[in-house]
Amino acid sequence: MIIGLFSERRWQTVSDNKKKDKELKYEKLLKSKKSKTRNNSYYGFNLFFKIFLKFSLLC
Repeated sequence: MIIGLFSERRWQTVSDNKKKDKELKYEKLLKSKKSKTRNNSYYGFNLFFKIFLKFSLLC
């Protein structure tokens, strides 16, 4: 019975660790997506600004 309780608790900690790992991976994925969208929006704004400058210089 003591061995059974020990193994049960061990499995519980293993499953808890797996849940934590999944949560961490998900958070990292969200952070990477946020940074990519920030970079993309900055790049889009930069591109628009350059086109606007060229257009204003032509006129």
